[in-house]
Amino acid sequence: MKEVFFEVLVLLLIGIVTVHFVSWVGSVLHSVPNGGESNYAVFTFRSDQNKAMSTNMLMNILVPNVCLIFLYMFIEKNGIKIHDEVLLLYVFSYYLYRIVLIIGILNRRELFCFRYEITCLLIGCGLSVLLVKYFLKDTNQIFIPISELVNEFWLVIILIIYKFMILFFDKIFSQKTVVTEGMLDNYIINKFNWFYKKFEDIVCVTDKDNGIWVLLFSIMIFENYNRGRFLRIIEEIKVLLGKSATVGIMQIKSDSRLSDKRSIEIAYDRLKKQCENGKIEDMDAMNVMGCAMQYNPDEDYAKSVSFIFQHLYEYIKYSPKYKIKFCIVEEAASEYDETVNVDGNVEGTGLEGYITFDDLQVESGMSSKEAWEEIRKEKLIIYLDRKEVQNVLLKDKD
Repeated sequence: MKEVFFEVLVLLLIGIVTVHFVSWVGSVLHSVPNGGESNYAVFTFRSDQNKAMSTNMLMNILVPNVCLIFLYMFIEKNGIKIHDEVLLLYVFSYYLYRIVLIIGILNRRELFCFRYEITCLLIGCGLSVLLVKYFLKDTNQIFIPISELVNEFWLVIILIIYKFMILFFDKIFSQKTVVTEGMLDNYIINKFNWFYKKFEDIVCVTDKDNGIWVLLFSIMIFENYNRGRFLRIIEEIKVLLGKSATVGIMQIKSDSRLSDKRSIEIAYDRLKKQCENGKIEDMDAMNVMGCAMQYNPDEDYAKSVSFIFQHLYEYIKYSPKYKIKFCIVEEAASEYDETVNVDGNVEGTGLEGYITFDDLQVESGMSSKEAWEEIRKEKLIIYLDRKEVQNVLLKDKD
């Protein structure tokens, strides 16, 4: 029983190592010169990424199974007795750990594509069953002998099948179908809500620096995406050992340990110096990218931060709670409360494009509850008469 437990544990560990090996190989393929031609898709926060996912998919299917072949050969060569079912656990643990890594360890559940991951799992595990049950019984026949290279015809068939699989997967999976913009939105919103609640006591937003704070949270979300809590703990250990590292949630370069809150305070001071005007209306895409480039001189980094900024600002702007907290004020119609005629006619008042809630119900045929649900769903903004609110709703507050 102990032997089986040990075997299972070793296979699980090998499966975990293989996941990180595939991830490392993919990052190398993407980052080497002319890496853009590698066809390996690396996810980040961008609206222009739409690479096909066939290379990623085939790597996640074939690499663990190639490793399975070498693992089987090692076991046979050393006379290790192990059940086929236990050996198959290695490939299954590879896919299981991928799910745990994305959802649990990296905390990216919003970016988890069930359809993509289950396809890799089913094909990868199915291929491993075929290998173990039918092709790996005789390790001497795993590779084609030199004397039988006349059978290269079979290699041609394999290459044709491989090419067909690439074309097939290209049609089904791409970056935008595996991680949609809606999934990125959910990730940004959930992380922002979590971080704002956690650090609310040190967040002090005014109408003169609200753009800086949105930018700061954008950088925080991206830094946390790249350097999760586990990696930040390792960086803190490096600092304790006397080495310099980027520490805190804002990844500040330091020789000493920084708390997340302290790193936010330092990042705010740095951004305030870098941004000529921190007002939200002055933080256009180019301004945001410029500030992000000064924070981290990398173009891809700046583009990703700018993407997060635009999506986060849209969320804050249409959120009643955050809109007030971030001092985002939009000019409504002119002083309509004194210009609307007694009979309700709004001609010449600047309100011709507006509609009352009662009119909405009449024109749409929706009930009051249905209308409010649609308003919340579509994040519509409702304007109230300031004098009426003060005279009717706030009269007891004075």
